[in-house]
Amino acid sequence: MKIKDFQTSIIIPTFNCKDSLIKVLESIKKQTVLPIEIIIVDNSNNNKIKNLLKNFKFPINLIYKKLNYKSYPGKNRNIGAKLAKGNWLAFIDAKTLPKSDWLESYQKIIIKEKVDVVFGYTKYSTNSRFQEILRASTFGAVGYVTTPGSLISKENFMKSFGFIENVRAGEDIEWRQRILNSGNLCYTPNKYFLIYAELPNKLIDIIKKYFIYSIHNARVNIQNDIKNSYLGVFFLFLLIFITKIKILLQINYSYTPNLENINNIIITLLFSYTLYLIIDDVILKKIKNYYVNYLKYSFLIFLYFIFFKISSKISIFFESLLIKIPNIMTILVLSLCMISVFYRGFIKPINRNISSSYIFPYNWLLIGLVGLSLDLVKSPGYTLGAIMPSWFHKKSQYDSIKKNIVFYTKYSSESASIRYRFHAYENILNKSYYEVDNQPLFNNKFFYNKIFLDKINYFTVLLSYMIRFFDILTRKKPFIAIIHIELFPFLPTIGERILKFRKIPFIIDIDDAVYHRYEKKEKSILNVQLLNKFKNLVSLSTALFAGNNYHIDFFKRKNKNLHYFPTVIDTNYYNKNKTNEKYKDFTIVWVGSPSTAFYLLEILPALRRLKKENGVNILLIGTGELNLSNLDYKKVEWSENTEINYISKSHVGIMPLNNTKWSLGKCGFKILQYMGCGIPVVASPVGVNSEIIQDKKNGLIARNQEDWYNKIVYLKNNPRVAKNIGFKGFKSVSKDFDIGIWEGNYINKVDNIYNKYYSQ
Repeated sequence: MKIKDFQTSIIIPTFNCKDSLIKVLESIKKQTVLPIEIIIVDNSNNNKIKNLLKNFKFPINLIYKKLNYKSYPGKNRNIGAKLAKGNWLAFIDAKTLPKSDWLESYQKIIIKEKVDVVFGYTKYSTNSRFQEILRASTFGAVGYVTTPGSLISKENFMKSFGFIENVRAGEDIEWRQRILNSGNLCYTPNKYFLIYAELPNKLIDIIKKYFIYSIHNARVNIQNDIKNSYLGVFFLFLLIFITKIKILLQINYSYTPNLENINNIIITLLFSYTLYLIIDDVILKKIKNYYVNYLKYSFLIFLYFIFFKISSKISIFFESLLIKIPNIMTILVLSLCMISVFYRGFIKPINRNISSSYIFPYNWLLIGLVGLSLDLVKSPGYTLGAIMPSWFHKKSQYDSIKKNIVFYTKYSSESASIRYRFHAYENILNKSYYEVDNQPLFNNKFFYNKIFLDKINYFTVLLSYMIRFFDILTRKKPFIAIIHIELFPFLPTIGERILKFRKIPFIIDIDDAVYHRYEKKEKSILNVQLLNKFKNLVSLSTALFAGNNYHIDFFKRKNKNLHYFPTVIDTNYYNKNKTNEKYKDFTIVWVGSPSTAFYLLEILPALRRLKKENGVNILLIGTGELNLSNLDYKKVEWSENTEINYISKSHVGIMPLNNTKWSLGKCGFKILQYMGCGIPVVASPVGVNSEIIQDKKNGLIARNQEDWYNKIVYLKNNPRVAKNIGFKGFKSVSKDFDIGIWEGNYINKVDNIYNKYYSQ
């Protein structure tokens, strides 16, 4: 990468700061390397900036976006990022002045250090006596890592899902933490490149600012150690206060049971929550799992009951302490204030390069008192932030570029339906700023035991159902749920109704006619209920994604938002991974699972004849325990890593079906796999097979045993024809069933639903 490869867009959020903005623009104009554009996102409550820029002559392209509603810096930056045409984004605040070599130096750092992002590094300057006192008690004369001044590629910024949008402060710190934890290579300069030159000139202004910022910081999951320290002090003072009142009342009254209970509850909260925070920080935070939150809450409840049992003994200890030291509250308050003044007035300034000649002999006291006032106004916000449970912090982070999708599937990637109808779209969803959470009902072990060994662990079934139920009941909005067929097999639509009640949009993705399972002659109450379940389910859903028009015809009276999305493959991936090598002997291949292997029985006589009279080899992939009597064939286990190799080395792929309602709901996936590997396919003319295959052009249709035999022998005896049919088959699948053709429509449909439910 070279300097000329950087197309940088500078983004500036503004609010009622016309004069400051002019200074920033003048600083940017002096950069040794200029950006391609400056994007100003303004939510001022007046038009001063707008009027200024109308006649403002500037050598760099200025893009102005006026917001006519209340918004915070995080949202303004996100809007600017979306508008940016550059491949790199640089963030500046309207009161932060960059040095002339800022952009050029950062670009050189990225090239030399091969990093993904360089954070800003800002030093605070002063212009008055009060600003000097304020800086000494807060920032000092050292530089700070800041979001203003940061340079990051637009691609990586979008992958980070941008800034939290609904908080006034703290979103910048949270974003940097998220960038650091996301695996990006980050760099912090060892000298400052920006100057913040507009510290408040009045104590009341800085007090007001710190109070507002502390309240907003409480809504963001940052600085938790500080919040927890404030919480501990709050609980301690509350405990002393209640205990003192209790002692006073006991002098005048013989018994105070209500106050005793309150006292015990405070003791329990203090000690159980303190111990919980320690264990959470040391152990639980290292566990990366969605369900660890439930473990945390259970553990907190356990601690609560433990400490409630011994709260009376702790209460007696505090009573005796207060009797011995009756003024302990006053002593503690004065001690904390003195510590704050000493730390803010002496320790902190020295550590942050404030000259000792400035601190002494008198300024340290003034510096300390200013620092004490700031500590006092921050206390309510930080205490509130510590009390708020983690779900509240997460809620505050939903307003950002990030959009959430949950895949509620029955199985994970071992199932072909999940790989090709769900996971295949993850990449394009991520590029469109969706964060995908895969939530299979059962794990791979259960899938293998169920599909290949026909064994079911009913305890696993019960546990899996409970976990999914709790998930859909408690998962925080906003998100879209995309469900593979149903949330709870063999149960009514309770899960889908919960989503509907919570106003969470959900899409049903269906690629099998499972609803026909319950159309039996003996119509039991259960069968009728489950048959009606699927009709109700589609009626409840926000949309239906169907792999076959048969499903759309079946449900067309139940929902107007029905969309055809065939099962698709990535033809580039198939073409890249297939082999041109062929088995020495002519080989027929079938790929599938034990649940579809019974279709081979439909053409068993033809297969026996082909083997006996023509000596063809028969390769079956993934049939499980199926036994085809009186047939010599080779059976191999299915593996995602080997299936393309096995298929492409074979000479013809087969897909037999019987003509049943169940088969009419099939999506022809085997045909697409064979075509993707460039081999000719022979299939039954059932359902979607007849739509994919144009007989004798891109494949062959076999209607009976004689047909199956003759068509395969024809391909064996005419290798050029077979090769041509395979070539046309690959062209067909590339034209009509490649994921690249369908992913745009897929994203549009998902976006429309998301924006309808969650647009601001």
